[in-house]
Formats: sequence, structure tokens, C-alpha cells
Amino acid sequence: MRRHLRITTLSLRNRLTISVVLIALISTQGVVGAAFYYVHTSALEDLARDQMQRTIALADAIDQKFAGRRALLKTFANSLTSLQLRGTSQLQPFLNGHPAFLASFENVAIIHPSGVVAANFLDPESIDRLNISDRSYFIETLATGQGVISQPIRNRLRGMPQIAMTEPVHDAQGRLVYVINALINLDQSNFLGELADIKIGKTGYVFITNTNGIVVYSPRKSRILKHFDAEGGHNEATTRAVAGFEGTTEGVNRLGVSVLYAFKQTRQTNWIIGTHYPRAEAVAALQRVEHFTWLGALALSLLVGGLSLYLLRRELAPLDHLRLHMLANHAADHYVPLSTHYEQDELGDLARTFDRLMAERHQAQQRLSASETYLREVLRHAGDAFIALDRTGRITEWNHQAERVFGYARDEVLGQPLAPLIIPETMRAAHNNGMQQFTQQGTGPMVDKRMEVEALHRTGQRIPIEISLSAMDRGDHFVAHAFLRDISERKAAERALALSEAKLRGVTDNLPALVSHMDTQERFTFVNSAVREWWGMEPDALLGRTMREVVGETVYPIAQAPLKRALAGERVEFDVQRQIHGEMRDVHNIYVPDMDSEGTTRGVFTLSINITELKTVERKLALLARVDPLTQLANRLAFSESLPQILARARRSGTALALMYLDIDHFKAINDSLGHAAGDEVLEEFARRLQAGVRSTDTVARLAGDEFVAVLENVAETSVAADVAQKIVDQVARPLFLVGGQPLHITTSIGIVFYVPAEPPTTPVELMARADAALYRAKAAGRNQFQF
Repeated sequence: MRRHLRITTLSLRNRLTISVVLIALISTQGVVGAAFYYVHTSALEDLARDQMQRTIALADAIDQKFAGRRALLKTFANSLTSLQLRGTSQLQPFLNGHPAFLASFENVAIIHPSGVVAANFLDPESIDRLNISDRSYFIETLATGQGVISQPIRNRLRGMPQIAMTEPVHDAQGRLVYVINALINLDQSNFLGELADIKIGKTGYVFITNTNGIVVYSPRKSRILKHFDAEGGHNEATTRAVAGFEGTTEGVNRLGVSVLYAFKQTRQTNWIIGTHYPRAEAVAALQRVEHFTWLGALALSLLVGGLSLYLLRRELAPLDHLRLHMLANHAADHYVPLSTHYEQDELGDLARTFDRLMAERHQAQQRLSASETYLREVLRHAGDAFIALDRTGRITEWNHQAERVFGYARDEVLGQPLAPLIIPETMRAAHNNGMQQFTQQGTGPMVDKRMEVEALHRTGQRIPIEISLSAMDRGDHFVAHAFLRDISERKAAERALALSEAKLRGVTDNLPALVSHMDTQERFTFVNSAVREWWGMEPDALLGRTMREVVGETVYPIAQAPLKRALAGERVEFDVQRQIHGEMRDVHNIYVPDMDSEGTTRGVFTLSINITELKTVERKLALLARVDPLTQLANRLAFSESLPQILARARRSGTALALMYLDIDHFKAINDSLGHAAGDEVLEEFARRLQAGVRSTDTVARLAGDEFVAVLENVAETSVAADVAQKIVDQVARPLFLVGGQPLHITTSIGIVFYVPAEPPTTPVELMARADAALYRAKAAGRNQFQF
């Protein structure tokens, strides 16, 4: 204890010296610090701006590389479409004729939609042997019909990092017939390899990750294709960039080095270009100047302090002797009398008065020590803040927890009035009035109760506390003992919960959808206001009720199975038709499981959207896409969809069918001589006569131009088909085929194929080909007739 006092207690002489030194030091350091702060801030801003510009330029350069390669693949795909090349025998020579691909890609292959390689630039042996249908980027290309860029992968044979670029090839009808698959080595000199030569400063470098945190490029090759945190440590800056941050920031890398970072995401891929510039290197020159300047300021301050110490030592030597005597008495376990002789002056009076006071103080301390020690030990270990007040409202005890809650040390507040320290100004008048009643009667609204009130922290901030107040009878008055607990965290949690619920309610009530939450017992815990329009109920009326109780036994089975799957942890989407307010609605439902941090399902979030208008438009578009606008017959698309179904019905029932392929004789001459408008009138009248010649259950369609088909189902024998065909020939050849008001004689030729399920299986394409051949035989035989 004595050693501690000698170290921490300073004489007036030393305090004055230190004050002078501090004034000089603070003034000097303040000016220097302000100047260097401005210079330092400006320099860092310039460095960050330059680093960000370089990062943006790198991201643009990589985007251009991808865009150029994408344009090359699109041009090649368009060539395949226009040339209508099919099969390896045509594709491989065409691919070999483009060696320029190797300047941009490691290899290029053409893949069939089944995933089988149809042509391969560098590896022809893989043709018809290698299948990539399980590759995610290939699956995505088939699903979207668009070219994709794969996630970075490592070549299984050579270990080099690569990505795959795909481009679909469509035929003239827009059907996907092939997929071009091109591989790029990420470290080849014309793609990312040149990044190794780019330096940020002397030791800074460029690196690339994707939005999944996988390292695409790094000067340390061992990190490529690994997560950026895979080698341990944590990089907050890169974590922010992966989460979507773009710009410059300071951070600490996994090795604990302070670094200036800049991040920019590319447009063509989900790559993030990052530049890494050690902060120490960036500000090294500035820090050297700053270091020497600080040393000069310190030397000047020490010189002023030395001169002050010399002058003050000579003038304050007697006072220093008194100080040492005071310290000795303070540190001693017993009273030490004054030994030095002092003159009869102000300093002597001060020394002798202090000597008497120390003797009295020593006696009083011995009396109070025992009782205070016991009480202080009890309060020191109390879990709550403890404050004791005397009859005047002044603080007589203030434990360690009170120091933590209110920010005042015990020695600062003992003997001070409580109200100015922790009672808010608006409550002080009521506090003072209540204290007068309390000290006289020991009663009040807070006595022997737990109440929540607000108090002031030393910083002036209001903090919520829970207080328990008791009255201690001292005979002619009462004193207060209060236990207090800071409930800021609890209140903040309550406010955050209330705010979160209010925000959720505000957002969901303005959504054009029904939003709800159910617990694991399928009871509603939240429903937005859309339930009024959907179900005609108030949101509060649903809370606590189950789905079965609300929607009833008719509707509940529809939602039961998806709801069970969602409660099992699966996201479920499904469409249903429901009658709401007397009208049928198409509803799209989304059930999302509510999972806690341990993966346990706590309930289900549901979202129901009215998609009636969308479904109506879809149905109309589907109908229009299958009807020929001129003749109102089924078109080629509708016929292509129905013919396989007709064949399947024939096989199941075992009955025969007849397929008729018809066209109008010399139709081109009609178009050329009378014009297309006249040709359209001929087609419309031909369609009407064709429909009149077949049964209502038969299928009639216009394929293109003057080509028509008719399918007769449940035909017993060929003679039935022949009778119908002759009827059609006669119907078409009837006179008064009016075009523009003028009679026109029209004839038709028909090719018929008779199909019996007992025959070997046939496909729609084969059946059409046989009917087409029969049509040509009818034309060759002189037209205006039919042939089988």
C-alpha cells in the first residue's frame, strides 16, 4: 500500500511541472495531429480513389473478355442454324475449320440435347462416348434456352482451373438442336494469367472470388477454387464483398495485416474483382514524416518541463516536506506526529492544523472500520446496484454494481444529492416532494414494490431501471435503501420485437396477397389484412385457430398434403382453383418452413397470390396458338399434339384409322393469276367443303399453304375411308366455287394411309410420310382423285 501511494501521489511542484509540460505537449501535439489528420485522410482518399478506378478497369476488362467470347459463340451458333448442319459427319469438319477458337478457348465441343458429344475440336475420340447431361451448366442451358457461364471448376485430368461457356443452337423452327460447350483456362495468358503481372504498390495484388466466396484467381495458386476462408482466419472485408458490397474499405486480412481493399462485381458473371494493398505500405512515407515530427514535438515539451521543474523545486521545497509528512501519515497504520520545524507563517499553520486533524481522523476511522467493512462486503457481492440515502437525499452508500449502471465511481457520489445525478429533470420535483413524505413517514408509492422508471447515466443518457425501495426507521426519521437493476437490454428487446411486428404488419398489409404464419399445430399466429377480402374475416379472428377450422373440411384436404411437407422442412409451391365470393379464382400458394438456428421447424409461412387473370390469358394464348386464323381449323401445332394421342387411342382400342393428306390442285396458278386474296377465299371455301365431307368426330387441320389433313378414327375397313375420300373429291369439285364473285372450278388430290394396330408400330412422322407418298401418287395419276 505504501509503495502504491508513493508512485501515484504527486507533489504540487510536480503537478505544476506536469501541467506546463502538458500544455506545451497538448498544444504542439494538437497542431501537429490536426495537420497530419488532414494530410493522412486526404492521402488515404486519393489512394482509395485510384485503387477503385484500377479495380473497375480490371472488372470491365474481364467483362469484355467474356462478352467477346460470348459474341464468338453466338456467331458460331448462328452459322450452325443457317447451314442446318446435322450429325457428326457434318459438324466435326465444320468445327475443325475454325482453329481460331483455340485463341480464345481451351477446347470447343458440340453437344446433342441428350448430353452426348456430337463434335469435339481437340478430342474426337469422345464423340458418341462422352455424356455431360448431368453437368449443372448443361442442365441450366437446356432449361433456359440461353447460354450460361459455369461456376469455376478444376480440370480432372490436368488440374487447371477452368470455366465452361455454353451457347444453344436452334433450328429454323426455334427448337434447340445442339449446345456449344467451350472451355476456358482461367490462368491462360490471354484471360486471367496477366493478372499476376499487375501490382498494387509494391506488394499489393489482384484477386477474384465469386459471390459464393470461392476464389477464382489468387497469386497463391493453392487458394484457387477454395473458399476464401478455407485456410483459417476471417476476412470481414471479403465477407462484405461476397454479400454485395462494392467500393473501397479498410480491413484486416486473415494474417492480421491491415489492408486497403477495393471491390467491384463483374456484369457478365458473379465474379468479384478485389485489389489488396497493405495499409502499412500505402502510408509508409507519410508515417516516417509523422514519426520524426512527433519526436520533435515531444522533445520540445520535455525541454519546457525540465526548465519548469528546476524553477519550481527551488520555490516549493518546504511544501514538499509537508507533502511527504502527509503521505507518511496516510500510509501508516498509526498516527505519525510532525517532526519537521516550520516557521510561524501560512505554511506552518497549515502543517500544524493537518497534524491535529490526522490524530482525530485516526481515532474515527478505527470506530467506523469494523461496521463499514461488513456492510461493504455484503453490498459488493450484490447482483443489483445498491444506493443508500440519508434524510436529506444524499448518498451514503454506492456499491460496485451502481458504478457500472450509472457510470459514477463510489468516491465521486458519496455525500452528493441523488437527484442531480440520476433523476431526470422532469421528475426531480416529484422526487423531492416524495422524499419529504418518505423521510417523515416511511411511506410512498414506490415503497416495498418493484417498479420500472427511468434514470440518468453519467453521460446524460436515460436508462430504464427496475427499482425496489425499502424504508429504514432511524427513530425520528426514515432513510432509503434501494436496489436497482438496469433493464436496458430487456426494454430494447421489447421495442425491437414490437417494431419488427409493426414493420411486418405494415409490409404484409400492403401486399396484394394473403400472408400468414402457422405453428407446428397448424394454428394461425399471424395473418395480414388481405384475409378480409379473401375469406371475409378479421385477422384477429383467425389467431389461435387451425387451418382445418378456418377453411373447412371441403378445402382443407387440398392444403393438407403441402402443409405437411412444409412442416417437414420442404418449400412447397402449388396452384389450386377455389371459389371465393361466388367466383372461381386461380391461386398460387407458396409454403416456406420457419426454421430455427438448429434446423428445427417452428412453423410455416404461407403466401397465396390471385393469378386468375394470368391463367385466363395463358389459356387464351394456348388456344390461339393452336388454331389457323384463316380457316379456323386446327393448325400444324395442334395437329402435331393430337396425332400421337390418336395413335395411342387406336392401339388401346384395337381399331383402325385412316390419315388423309390433301392439297388443292394447281393452287399456285390460282395465287399467281388471281392474287393471294383470291387464294385465301379458295382456302376458306375448301376448308368448309372438307369439313362437310367428314364426320364431326374426325380431326381436320390445315398444315401450311394448301396442305390439309384429315384423320378418320374407328374405321372398319379401307372401303369406308375410300367412300369418305370420294365424297370429299366430289364436294370440292362441285361447281360455283366463287372467288371474287366469279365461278372457279377446283379439284383436290388425296393421299390416304390406312393404319391397323396389328401392324408393326409406327410413328406420327412415318404415318405422315406414307400419306404424303400416297398424295404424290394421286397427283401422278392425273389429280382430282385419291390413292392409298
